[in-house]
Amino acid sequence: MKPKNNLLLLYQKLFLGFMLLFTSVLFISCSEDIKKEIIFEAGVVDTIHFNYSNQAHIAVPLKIDSTVYDFIFDTGAHTTIFDDEIAMESISNHTSIFMDYYGEKRTDKWVFPEKVHVGNVSFLNFNDFKQTSLTISGILGNNILRELCWVIDFINGKIYVTNDIKNLKLQLGEGLPFTLRNNIVHVNSQIGGNTVPLIIDTGDPTAAIRMNNRYLGEDRKVDMIKWKYYRDPLNIYNESKPVVEDSSYETILPLKLGDRIYGDELVKYVNYREHAGVGLGFLSRFEKVIFDYPNRKLYFLGEGHKTVAYHIEANEALNGSGVYVGLKDSLVIVKGLSNQVQKEGLKLGDTIIGVDEVVFPKSLRDDFFQEQKEMMYYINKTDNDSTVQSFEEIKNSKFMQLTTKLRNLDTVAVLHVKRKKEFVNLAVKPKVNFDKFPDTFQTYTQFNLDYLPILYTKGHMYKKPHIYFKKE
Repeated sequence: MKPKNNLLLLYQKLFLGFMLLFTSVLFISCSEDIKKEIIFEAGVVDTIHFNYSNQAHIAVPLKIDSTVYDFIFDTGAHTTIFDDEIAMESISNHTSIFMDYYGEKRTDKWVFPEKVHVGNVSFLNFNDFKQTSLTISGILGNNILRELCWVIDFINGKIYVTNDIKNLKLQLGEGLPFTLRNNIVHVNSQIGGNTVPLIIDTGDPTAAIRMNNRYLGEDRKVDMIKWKYYRDPLNIYNESKPVVEDSSYETILPLKLGDRIYGDELVKYVNYREHAGVGLGFLSRFEKVIFDYPNRKLYFLGEGHKTVAYHIEANEALNGSGVYVGLKDSLVIVKGLSNQVQKEGLKLGDTIIGVDEVVFPKSLRDDFFQEQKEMMYYINKTDNDSTVQSFEEIKNSKFMQLTTKLRNLDTVAVLHVKRKKEFVNLAVKPKVNFDKFPDTFQTYTQFNLDYLPILYTKGHMYKKPHIYFKKE
């Protein structure tokens, strides 16, 4: 009888285990169906004002409990991520590994806020949020975005959100179909002679098309300009140490999206991203961009002329001195340089203490941060703002003289460089690798563009309120 009793006990345990498993799965699936909820009245179009003051990221208000945070509106993020400084009641003990924008491995945790609000839309018990260490409050990603239809209005600085695109009452064409791969927006495109799945990434500030090096043929590498530079200071993930990127090439190719063809696109080849993508520098050339997630359609409204951001990025990448400078600890340092300038002896991280006959005294170097702050105030100032320096004062600052000289170089410039205790003088020469710019540039921002070096407006006219640059 004992073997039979053991066998019966085994059957009972297996049956009990199966029932527990079945009940758990049923409970989880049912609880997800019950818990996950969007509170948003059907037929309503909500308006959200966004912050785009640095022309790098769109920031929208996201509210948790009674606190409002600025989150980046990021169609290139698979889920919403919170900075680890934001207190969360429910946090998973388990960590996971993910790859950031630059392909670096990072850790995050699952978090479970009961409710978050974006505008007048409430998202209840979405269980796929993450938390990690950021330099910003957070990233609004596609676990939220994919539920609704979103319109980015670059002219008016607003985002409109609704549950059905018909509520917008806009005259639209067929739209560009997109898919969600790993919960990220992809469209089919043709870049040069390659068919490429393209990420539409509002979290990427660049005007250039980003492509992986695998699309770069060996026959074209010879004519490319290779850059080495410290990673973008706008990187939203905390860095433990400065990281040098040395894998970028720039070229000019046509881009085809649906039935639209865009000529002379700046293409940046990198090795840290697997997929190609376009960011805000490309998208902001349109009046409106619509992400219709329920119907998986993308709409570009407006003519889509090249932007001033494109003009600046193309010049800095392909033309000019091949040197990019920035500020670090009250010093002007080389933050980027092309392979052409490396041959002249300049190195990444060199300290620039002067240019040509002008050597910057230490007192002026200490003032550079204040000068840069005044410049940003001037760019964004209103007519009622009387606390900001005049443009003439800012334009004549030593830092502006240096950056303008390097960007607008038409003759040889001698840089006075300090490396530890060594002082050297290095000559940089103007390079023009691409002189065929499109006839029209435009911007829908409200910025005062008088601060732009003459290179970017030379031979062009502009008018307001929407500023168009046209060749004479």
